[in-house]
Amino acid sequence: MTNPEMISHQWLQERVQQLIEDNDTELDQEESLILYGLDSLRVMRFAAELKERNIHVSFEDLIKSPTLASWRELIANRQAIAR
Repeated sequence: MTNPEMISHQWLQERVQQLIEDNDTELDQEESLILYGLDSLRVMRFAAELKERNIHVSFEDLIKSPTLASWRELIANRQAIAR
């Protein structure tokens, strides 16, 4: 297995803003991304994108707690396990 591509906090923030199609709003790290307009289809796409980067998180993992803070922690944990 290849090592996962490291995901930075900045990349995650920018990518989530692209997913919700709003680059101007400052996102609250603890607020549900659903309230910002993120839908389940985009969450599925994001899970697939992370898998392509060898970071194995499922749709269920992401949707369980759809906040930037939770996703940051989840991705960091998966990256650490994969090393």
